[in-house]
Amino acid sequence: MQRASLRAVVGGSILIAAAGLASLGLAGDGAGPHIAPEQTAGGKGQCAAMELDGTPILVRDAAPKGMTRDYVGCGKALEAGLRPLLCPRGRGRQPFLYRISDNPPARRSILCK
Repeated sequence: MQRASLRAVVGGSILIAAAGLASLGLAGDGAGPHIAPEQTAGGKGQCAAMELDGTPILVRDAAPKGMTRDYVGCGKALEAGLRPLLCPRGRGRQPFLYRISDNPPARRSILCK
């Protein structure tokens, strides 16, 4: 009986912590509420990189792979194409939004040396 109540407390605190992060804007898809999915680049069968304001930087088509698409290969090709576009801005991390297929964009970064 005591074990079950401990799980409920731990589970409840995790839920509260997640709700707290969401209210601070630190959880979720990383795009923020100001960018609607229909306003972002990319779509089914594609991966895309965008500026933090949603402006498209680069969009690649994912190659067919059996009954699905090769999104891993698409992401690697996208990163290779992004490096020469973002690294001239300076050293360090260069943030961007990354979108796979029609999923919401997530915040990512490339480390430039």
